[in-house]
Amino acid sequence: MTTITFFGFRLGGYLIGRFLPRHGRSGYVLDRLPGLVLVSLLAPTLWELGWIGATSGLIVGLITILTGRSLLAMLLGMCAVALSRYLGLV
Repeated sequence: MTTITFFGFRLGGYLIGRFLPRHGRSGYVLDRLPGLVLVSLLAPTLWELGWIGATSGLIVGLITILTGRSLLAMLLGMCAVALSRYLGLV
């Protein structure tokens, strides 16, 4: 059932995707929607980690802005949290 649901969503996305706006405010928001979803999922976890979460979030944001490589930024942010846990800071 999960597979059917997954492929149903994928097919639905392909079918209605051509009707979604590409320009204007709606297009702007839709272009940024994946990043907004990622931030909304990560923000509570970063908040729970306190200053370590804030620092790792800052590292991820700065590396993403400076290099444009979000995967590298997320990897380095995870390393920062792992190192802080290893050192007993969290």
